[in-house]
Amino acid sequence: VLSLCFIVAASALSASCATGVVSLCVKDVDLASPKAGDIAAEEAAADAAYAQREDVAQLRVAIKHWREAVAINPKKTDNYVKLAKALYLLGDGYLRVDDEEEEMITSLKEAAFFAEKALGIQNADYRGAVCQGADPEEAVDKLTEADVPAVYWYATALGKWGLATSIMTALGNKDTIFAMMVRLGELNPKYWYGAIDRYLGAYHSKIPITGGNKELSLIHFKKSLAIENNYFATHVLMADMLAHKFGDDVGKKMYMEHVKFVMDADVNVIPELKPEHILEKKKAELLLEEIED
Repeated sequence: VLSLCFIVAASALSASCATGVVSLCVKDVDLASPKAGDIAAEEAAADAAYAQREDVAQLRVAIKHWREAVAINPKKTDNYVKLAKALYLLGDGYLRVDDEEEEMITSLKEAAFFAEKALGIQNADYRGAVCQGADPEEAVDKLTEADVPAVYWYATALGKWGLATSIMTALGNKDTIFAMMVRLGELNPKYWYGAIDRYLGAYHSKIPITGGNKELSLIHFKKSLAIENNYFATHVLMADMLAHKFGDDVGKKMYMEHVKFVMDADVNVIPELKPEHILEKKKAELLLEEIED
């Protein structure tokens, strides 16, 4: 299993983990060495910038301030999760659309790093089980509802990072991610606009690697849409990952149905997701250009 950079020195909090990975179980050096600073001011600045994340420059400002916040109070896990979520948006959103592959991979890896860090700090039982030799997929029963945000952003960032890195990296993490997502489905099946079934839909479009399971993939994608039909990313993923598995006629119809849904929809249909939906529209535009492929 790949465990991303879990506990490192405080100086590493502001650095990329792109140079390598370390164990989940390294000593908590940074937790005992907080940086001096005004955490309230950093959090306020981060929240204000993130609210303007439609501008990628403001998203980067938010990331900068959340890095400072976790260095000032290394035990406050909410800020790790917010930082992970922002890094994921930067990587899977802006950098993917702009085809900035190297920085995208770094951003996704860091997102997984900070989310995993939050999980280990707040759930000593899970961390202890893994550090005593349990496989992460066997320790997921120790995850609680309070862990759902950290686990989700860890698993989804780890999956996207793996896919962007290499097929072997992706396959090496798939069992852990799958076990985490199944557990999240037990704890909070509707989290993040149907995220669990959205992930399982994407998962079964790829696994088994001999061609996936298109019927099971479709079932999970439909469950996700039943939870929130107006979440654009679900439609984009169905077009991108599933439609082509149904053959030319049926597949092209499915592809166009979901791409057109995103193209025609108002980005304010879920007001709090306007920046994310603007990016998903750009992804849909790219898919429309690639339909014959």
